[in-house]
Amino acid sequence: MGAPGASPRLSRRRLLAAGGLLAGAAALGAACGQRPGQSPPAAARPDTLRFISWSAPRAEQANLFVARERGYFRDQGIDFEYRAGQGTGDAMKQLLAGNGDVAFVGPEVIYFTADQGGDAVGIYNTYPQNLFVILSWPEAAVRAPADLKGKTIGVLSQASSSRYTVLTLLALAGLKEADVTLVATGPSPAPLLEHKVDAWSTIATTADAVQRQSGQTFAVLPARDYLNLPTDLFATTRQLYLERPDLLVRFLRAVRQGTEYTIAHPTESAEIAVKDALDIKTVPAAEVVIRAFGEAAQSDTTHAQGLGYFDLAVLREGARLYQETGLVKSRVDADRYFTNDLVAQL
Repeated sequence: MGAPGASPRLSRRRLLAAGGLLAGAAALGAACGQRPGQSPPAAARPDTLRFISWSAPRAEQANLFVARERGYFRDQGIDFEYRAGQGTGDAMKQLLAGNGDVAFVGPEVIYFTADQGGDAVGIYNTYPQNLFVILSWPEAAVRAPADLKGKTIGVLSQASSSRYTVLTLLALAGLKEADVTLVATGPSPAPLLEHKVDAWSTIATTADAVQRQSGQTFAVLPARDYLNLPTDLFATTRQLYLERPDLLVRFLRAVRQGTEYTIAHPTESAEIAVKDALDIKTVPAAEVVIRAFGEAAQSDTTHAQGLGYFDLAVLREGARLYQETGLVKSRVDADRYFTNDLVAQL
């Protein structure tokens, strides 16, 4: 029986239309942080998102600076705050301490964090192609991971993906960290050029620049030829992932727009990046780096699913390697600590 006063001639089509309007209003209210039936605020204040990088601003991070300058963050109601870190391990430490909302890290640090009882979640595959290489003097004869044994190897820091890449390559060769000597060099190639180290773990674009500017010819051992773990990704705490998926989705949407722009417009992106970057201040040099990282942002998986998607099979393989070789003591469930759930909403 209908409610008192209800019109018996109210059509099913009109009921469905009314229901659609109510559902749309509820969805809009949820997106604005309001309950159904509440009036939207006259001028909603943007949400601050504290981003902890593994480094100071670099040209390769042009997608972030583009997203800020072109208003992509603003359009998503995000006040983007960049905080510099001292390596991927430091960025994760700061995230877990509550000093940020999203950290820019390598996948290896998530394995270590999970092993130590921390609960961080990888939410966006920034660079699915691994860009780390081992640059070495030809006489060091580093042609494969096994050749690293006994070598003195420079790494950006002891809490960097540069170091973790060396650990991964050693593990693939059945070697341990004790089989080499790791020296923190910072971003300078001087220790390598001065023969203070046999090899240096760095990014491919940096390796190319070192060879070009020094006039020296070095051997290059690409990590991706052995295990193509992502170079970098975005991670958050499980608490924020569960409590504020709306904030994270809006942030990632702006990042994806920024990445798409850098891929399509590398020159214009370089002009934007050099305003923030501390490592490169000329547009032509920045453009070379931006093009390389634009390529690294893409993979077969992202071509099929969209920028930011994880290839979980690769991350499972990395977790298995880390457990079997003793880099972590416990089993790390990659499907728990890396997710495509948020990227699927972009």
